[in-house]
Amino acid sequence: MINYLFLNPRNSNQISFKDFLIQDQLKKNIKEEGFEFPSEVQKQCLPSALAGNDVLCQGKAGMGKTAIFIFTIINRILKEEIKGDLACLVLCHTRELAYQISKEFQRFCKGFTDEINKNMKVCLIIGGDNEKEQIKDLKNKPKIIIGTPGRLLSLTQKKQLNLDNVQIFVIDECDKMLDEVGKFLFSKFFKIFFRYEIKCPKNF
Repeated sequence: MINYLFLNPRNSNQISFKDFLIQDQLKKNIKEEGFEFPSEVQKQCLPSALAGNDVLCQGKAGMGKTAIFIFTIINRILKEEIKGDLACLVLCHTRELAYQISKEFQRFCKGFTDEINKNMKVCLIIGGDNEKEQIKDLKNKPKIIIGTPGRLLSLTQKKQLNLDNVQIFVIDECDKMLDEVGKFLFSKFFKIFFRYEIKCPKNF
């Protein structure tokens, strides 16, 4: 599968971002931001993520785990593999992390046409910010939602947020998410967001 997802397969130690099957403008943005060679975790996870597979990514801080899902989401939108509004949900355990991720999306969404930019709309749904303004932002039909569990849960229960069309679901810093919200609430979020009940194992 690795060979299939690289443009020019070669020794894995020599792989650069230009070897991945990602769109040219995104490659250009990645290079302009000073990134040429992927980290080890990116080499292992990005090809599978780009192919639309489920990925569980574990690595030390600073290894570029966030870039994996940001590049994947942007690339799949560019390739028109993601259809409709509210199609990508990124769940964060703190509002600060949500802000940081929204800024990272902005870094790599440069040089696109106005039509593409409409498809890259990012909406922050986090606690502490004005809820009415967030509801107003949702009516602008963003494709990407970045949020914290409490506010997402609130708007979902108030029928102001519908997640039926979510095609990419990301939990950033999943271990900290479990520490913050606990196993019971984590299962509850899945049930309310996606009407899907999960059972966390005892050692999870």
